[in-house]
Amino acid sequence: MTSIFNDNTDSLTWYNRGKDLLELKKYEESIQCFNKSLEIDPKKSLTWINRAKALSLSNQLEEALKSFDKALDIDHNDARVWYLRGNIFSHLNKPEDAILSFNSSIEINPNFLPVWRDRAVALSELKRYNEALESFNKALEIDPTIKYLWYGKADALNDIEKNEEALWAIDKAIEIDPNYNYAWSLKGLILCDLEKYEDALIAFDKAIEIDPTDNYSWVRRAEALDGLGRTEEALQTLDKSLENDPEDDYAWGQKGFILNDLEKYDEAIIAFNKAIEIDPTDNYIYVRKADSLNGVGRTEEALQTLDKAIEIDPNYDYAWSMKGLILSDLEKYDEALIAYNKALEISSEDKFLLCEKADILNELGRSEEALQVLDKALEIDPKDNYA
Repeated sequence: MTSIFNDNTDSLTWYNRGKDLLELKKYEESIQCFNKSLEIDPKKSLTWINRAKALSLSNQLEEALKSFDKALDIDHNDARVWYLRGNIFSHLNKPEDAILSFNSSIEINPNFLPVWRDRAVALSELKRYNEALESFNKALEIDPTIKYLWYGKADALNDIEKNEEALWAIDKAIEIDPNYNYAWSLKGLILCDLEKYEDALIAFDKAIEIDPTDNYSWVRRAEALDGLGRTEEALQTLDKSLENDPEDDYAWGQKGFILNDLEKYDEAIIAFNKAIEIDPTDNYIYVRKADSLNGVGRTEEALQTLDKAIEIDPNYDYAWSMKGLILSDLEKYDEALIAYNKALEISSEDKFLLCEKADILNELGRSEEALQVLDKALEIDPKDNYA
């Protein structure tokens, strides 16, 4: 660099050299050139923008943010900079900050499709699915031919249990690209949620035909087979999935679920242990493992396993509920009541928990309180025969 440029080199020349190096993916050298350009003329927003891009591509995200902010100090009405700034926040796993930046971009240019798309993704991450749908719809108004947008819309609809609408949307994605394996896989998932397992199986098979290495579709195919009662085929499908990727914790977990349902508890525990070894943070797997441990009479280990799930997420009502159930079976009713009360603090309208709590109170001879709890359950669902 020094053999070509010297202290008398002007700002534009440094900028152009930085752009060339950016295109060559020589990010650190590019940043140096932009720095030199900005030392001479710090009022050029394009230099700050391209410096931010180079910083972002070299994974210096916090510094990239500062550079985008400098660009916005110069030109506050640049919609693209607000958009790019939002993307940095997304990469930093700060979706709320990303949405604020995306909103600023939209205020300036409401017809910029990428910002609507990425705003929808950030909203989905926050489980604000109705708002995400609004963003997907806006993006589709601008260009209805983009398959990824239809996929995103279908996924959001499925998340709010609008399954039939989700099915219509995913079919639009497949109409645009019949070889879009992710769309076929999502279609299978939606059909499973609708308990249309035969149709789901066809969709998963299509996804696998397009991409035989699509492990997610193999695992979901096993779920469809299990839904049809074809458990041996489901286990064979999971084994195929694990041949593709022996470190797929989701596949190990699903294998454990099926084996547990078949009351093959020892084999289920082996599968759950493998899933936990790969991902020790999945509290649902701990709860299901506890169920298997309880199935073979290893109740103390089951309770310890549930305590691990609760340690990961103290507000996991399913873990507290399972703990209450096991303690009840052990006739440790006072401890069971504590567990059910904790579960009900988290999910106060769960009629199953209320009925279980009433049973415990009855066992403790507190029948009047038990009746009051059952009355609460019947307020929630007057047709509940169990209550």
